[in-house]
Amino acid sequence: MSRDGRRLYVGRGTSVSVIDPHTGKAIGAPVELGGTPAALTADPADDVRLYALVETGDPAQNNEGAVVVALDTKSGLVRGMADVPSAFQHRMIVSHDGRRLYVIHNHFDGGSVSVVDTRTMGALAKPIDLGQPPLSIAISPAGDRVWLTLFRGIADFRTAAPHSLSHFAVKTP
Repeated sequence: MSRDGRRLYVGRGTSVSVIDPHTGKAIGAPVELGGTPAALTADPADDVRLYALVETGDPAQNNEGAVVVALDTKSGLVRGMADVPSAFQHRMIVSHDGRRLYVIHNHFDGGSVSVVDTRTMGALAKPIDLGQPPLSIAISPAGDRVWLTLFRGIADFRTAAPHSLSHFAVKTP
């Protein structure tokens, strides 16, 4: 959803549609992605970019792949793409300043997180191995830490040093 609440972004088939949430009507033509969008997230800093994670491979043929597509929400044009690992499930979040995109990759036996520079759409480093499947991701209000809910616990890292991962268990009564 856009910051002003006037545009809802919806993955449909192999495209992204922009919907007016008040009328339910499409705004403009759908943007074709060339694959099924598995996750969408809007840039909170400028409300101009939408990121769509698209599975590009064919698992039936052992040809797996995924790409993050940066879409300009005003023009509907693709502004860049970044390759990321294929996974069973993905989640994405954009940093508060819009400069970094964090993508979690959930594999049945583990998981990882990729950090993408949104200006160049290039990976900042190799994906960070989490050791277990990630379920959700959040950024601290100050924007200096990333928190990950894992299948068995929580992990976090400082945005300035993403490969310095800390794990801790959640204790329940």
